[in-house]
Amino acid sequence: WRGWLSRVRLGLLLGWRLSSPCVAALVRSRLPLVGFGAVGRLESAWVLLGGLLSGGLPFFYGVLSGWRRALDVSLSRNTS
Repeated sequence: WRGWLSRVRLGLLLGWRLSSPCVAALVRSRLPLVGFGAVGRLESAWVLLGGLLSGGLPFFYGVLSGWRRALDVSLSRNTS
């Protein structure tokens, strides 16, 4: 379980590191782009989507790989 938790924590940390610049860019881009209407909203949506993807993928990878590893360990304990 300790390995699983460390992988989840690593995924969270990596996701936060990757998505925080995109979120900061989104906050900065909201201010000047308000006057442009739909174009500004579209660009902000792309920035937000990029932040979610770059932050979410490492997090889910960390969770899934840690869960799979814990499952492998429990299965090997049951068979031995």
